[in-house]
Amino acid sequence: MDSKITGILLIIISGLIAFIIYSFNSALSEIITLSCEHGSSCPMFGTLEYQTNVSMAITLIVFFIGLYFLISPSISTKLPGRASFDISERERQDILRNLSKDERKVMEILLDEKGSSFQSDIVEKSGFPKAKVTRVLDRLEGRGIVERKRRGMTNMVIVRR
Repeated sequence: MDSKITGILLIIISGLIAFIIYSFNSALSEIITLSCEHGSSCPMFGTLEYQTNVSMAITLIVFFIGLYFLISPSISTKLPGRASFDISERERQDILRNLSKDERKVMEILLDEKGSSFQSDIVEKSGFPKAKVTRVLDRLEGRGIVERKRRGMTNMVIVRR
């Protein structure tokens, strides 16, 4: 989910929590006023004030977390330092020249993706079975053309320069 959407959702949730707290406190304040015989010095008012302060603090924390997500830059799934992977057509042809048909298809996908892609995305875009993509990447990695880094349940495949 995009961080801006997450931020908006958290801000909306904090607004709903604040409304619920206000409604609850209004109703509970009326109940205390009607049922307590001590007047404004009733200990139940102190408890209500404490609960209100704690719940509003939690609401403000949720609000500020939402605000942080809203104004912070989006988190990228690409690896740091790989933002610019410009390659000329000649370099591209040099890389693809001595590859088999399957290796070429995988490398074209990687080059089209600016030099890095999740292995699961390569499986999807190539139409090859997972095992075949793994074998092709094993060969490319053995020749020093690509490297794989573990990312959760899949690998990030990166073209080496």
